Amino acid sequence: MKKYVGHISLFCASFIWGVNAPLTKNTVAAFDAVGSMNNAVDPLTHSLMRWGGAMVFFWILSFFTPREKVRKKDWPKIFWAAMFAVVCNQSGAVFGLLNASPVNISLISSMAPILTMILAAFVLHEPLTGKKIFGVSLGALGAVILVFAGRAGSAASGSMFGDFMGFIAMLSFVLYLTLFSDIIERYSPVTLMKWLFTFSFIVGLPVCLPFAVEINYGSLTVSFWWQMLFVVFGATFLAYFLMPVGQKVLRPTVVSMYNYVQPIVATLLALMMGMEQFNVLKLFATLLIFVGVYFVIKSKSRAEVLQEHGLE
Repeated sequence: MKKYVGHISLFCASFIWGVNAPLTKNTVAAFDAVGSMNNAVDPLTHSLMRWGGAMVFFWILSFFTPREKVRKKDWPKIFWAAMFAVVCNQSGAVFGLLNASPVNISLISSMAPILTMILAAFVLHEPLTGKKIFGVSLGALGAVILVFAGRAGSAASGSMFGDFMGFIAMLSFVLYLTLFSDIIERYSPVTLMKWLFTFSFIVGLPVCLPFAVEINYGSLTVSFWWQMLFVVFGATFLAYFLMPVGQKVLRPTVVSMYNYVQPIVATLLALMMGMEQFNVLKLFATLLIFVGVYFVIKSKSRAEVLQEHGLE
């Protein structure tokens, strides 16, 4: 039952992040363009608003949940987990979305399960089974087909800096999944995320505040604030609350496979808004992703392999 709850939580978090991508794109502008716009802020202000908002929401929620004491030796791990899972991941993602082409960002994101599988094999000694490799490869192929099917005929413009920041965002999250599994399992989602976002806000404040105070908040439109509410409450607080629920009971490679839900959500939104046309290729790509996820879920874990060989 716990695994089903974990799968549902990760699917919901990935769905929210899929919706979040176009909203983030709408609410962020280049530093030199912010002054002339009333519906966007610069990337650093945007990041600070996410971290500060999520920090407040998690602290409020913590008053209504059982208090957990954090072990002294875990504080450095929690700090570095915050740097990878929040600071590097979210700031890298927002700079990537602003400066790179959607095609490149989507393709870079599709590398996450492959890197997670490789790192999990070295760090956590998770077995590289044929079923797992096949599932990850199938999902990656489906994601690539879906990306190119949705961008056919469109020009892929963007900078190398944007691609690099997108890669940093992806890599930092992969490292978080594989290097910090012990504290993810040890603490509740509320306790863990409360401190992750607190550390992120404290670290980000000296860098982001000089830009944040320059924003004319009174000129920002109602539409901007509604979109930012979703970004902060939905894509930051709610999604990051759901994510560790799945991480506690599922292997890192399985968790990363839900990354492939995001291009599906983006395609569905584009279809609903009349920006894209449905075709057999998109259906085929979506099926590849779901079949790939299924194979990874069904692949054997390290514990199962050890049990088979009578080593556990």
